[in-house]
Amino acid sequence: MPKVLIIDDDRASCEALLKSFMSLEGFELLIQTETGDKLAEEAGSYSPDLILLGLTLPSKSLANFVASLKKSAANAYFFLLAEKIDYALEKRALSAGVTAVFAKFDDYEALIRNAQTLFDK
Repeated sequence: MPKVLIIDDDRASCEALLKSFMSLEGFELLIQTETGDKLAEEAGSYSPDLILLGLTLPSKSLANFVASLKKSAANAYFFLLAEKIDYALEKRALSAGVTAVFAKFDDYEALIRNAQTLFDK
């Protein structure tokens, strides 16, 4: 069963993601609302298969944060949830190692379909 680690500093966003995933079977959900270097170090202990990043990060630190997470969760896929998506953000995220970018609080159907596709075998 794939483990999904939700890292988000916004409680409403966490609840919306939880509701979306709870309607599905086949995913184990883990939630982390605190951010920082300690989280990046601890992410590997969760052994996540997918990490949903819904953080409000300055664009410069996105690449650094993803790189830190990749050190401890090297095999995980990363989805970024952004309040506002533009070409520059998407390009930076993908070049940092993010698998896909989705609009925060948008209909999460596309996000869930993509997550299911990653683990359908």
